[in-house]
Amino acid sequence: MLDQVDSPVSPNEALLQQGAAMFRPLVRLLIANGGTYPQLISILKDLFIEEARAALYANGRKDTDSALTLLTGVHRKEIRNRIVQGPAGVPDLSLASQVYTRWLTDAGYHDSSGKPLPLARTGDAPSFESLARAVSRDLHPRTLLDELERLGLVKLEQDRVWLNGDAFVPQAGFADKLSMLVANVSDHLSAGAHNLMQQNPPLLEQSVFADQLHQASVEQLQQLARQLWQQDFKTMVDEASRLCAIDEVRGGRQRVRFGVYFYAEPMNNAAEPALADAANNSKEPS
Repeated sequence: MLDQVDSPVSPNEALLQQGAAMFRPLVRLLIANGGTYPQLISILKDLFIEEARAALYANGRKDTDSALTLLTGVHRKEIRNRIVQGPAGVPDLSLASQVYTRWLTDAGYHDSSGKPLPLARTGDAPSFESLARAVSRDLHPRTLLDELERLGLVKLEQDRVWLNGDAFVPQAGFADKLSMLVANVSDHLSAGAHNLMQQNPPLLEQSVFADQLHQASVEQLQQLARQLWQQDFKTMVDEASRLCAIDEVRGGRQRVRFGVYFYAEPMNNAAEPALADAANNSKEPS
């Protein structure tokens, strides 16, 4: 449920005010993997249009451009273009990724065998400074270098920048773990949205919260959670398998997901990124 707020607000205002907590882990994951705001916002526009069309259909209304604009806030011209041309998909690479890709493909930064050269950090071409400025003059080359280092795409040794050629190879099992996360979190949020929209019957969506714990207690509770999940997992799988065998021959068309999660972190840690030091860290590097 949504936490209570001090002043009377509409459900939409309350959802937007408190919704940042739901987006924060996704934004954290995107930043860790080089994702940017323009890439996310393009996908969100497509989702708004798709869900608005579904809402209009569910209420027996036509999905005109005007109706979709009213529901989504997206301009009619952009809605028409996206409907005709299909979803826009993920926009161009981030600036850091563009620098990395140009280094891989621009012969001016390759040796005689066609392999990317290690580059001097500053100076005339071929240097990392010239490479970065060829991609963008809006960001300082050192800022782009720091971002590439953070992403593990390059390494800096003795004022020379070396390309990590294997950096874009996904870690083992990443795609499978991501698919599982998407399925689990999507269904969890769908259950919560179902209940907030007061649809019947209400769906199970509960959790246990505790704070003021020591690390040893957290580890003990995590072990207990795993034990409880093992018991419930077997019980649910056995019963689901029995019912699937019966319903499959009867043309069953419903699906279910039953899951559990455990999360722990220091108290008041979610939204306190050391803002007091921000001013000192905001200057452009040399």
